[in-house]
Amino acid sequence: MQKQIYYISQLLLKYQRAINEPKPPLRVTIENSKEQVQEESKRNTIEDPILRDIILSVPANFQKFIPPIVEKLNTRSYDWNKYGELTKDSEIIKNTNVIDLFSYLMRNVKKGHEPNGFSVFWRAIKEIKIPTRWIGNQKLVEMLGDDTILDQVQKEYTFETSERVNTPKRKKRKQNFSKKKWKVF
Repeated sequence: MQKQIYYISQLLLKYQRAINEPKPPLRVTIENSKEQVQEESKRNTIEDPILRDIILSVPANFQKFIPPIVEKLNTRSYDWNKYGELTKDSEIIKNTNVIDLFSYLMRNVKKGHEPNGFSVFWRAIKEIKIPTRWIGNQKLVEMLGDDTILDQVQKEYTFETSERVNTPKRKKRKQNFSKKKWKVF
């Protein structure tokens, strides 16, 4: 009787192994869609000499942001002609140079003035709502931040009660002139 129980248990174990045997793995091909998109954008970059010049004119740590910004600008009908002049809806904005515009956007310029047509370009940048970390010019980042604060204040203003929300003020730096930086001998 014990032999029969032993054989039945062995038979049961073989049956369980046969049922629970793992299925062979499925072969799946993975398409490299990200790589294809990057290759396509690189091809477009190489094909358009002005875009290549824009990328070369900005600092190296901001070069990777240029193709997505250009792509977003193209969705809003901003482009440039063969002379590098900014165009909006196929209308040329006179005396502009997209290389100068992007260079000013990406470089932290302390002195100097903004290039011709920058107000139109800045409006386009605000339209596409790029992250502030993509902008290298800190003055422009602060301006973009001030615009968003102003928008929030305008939204908080209630016309029914005529209560006005206080606008946030910037903190002033404290200057400490009492301490001397060098010793007198």
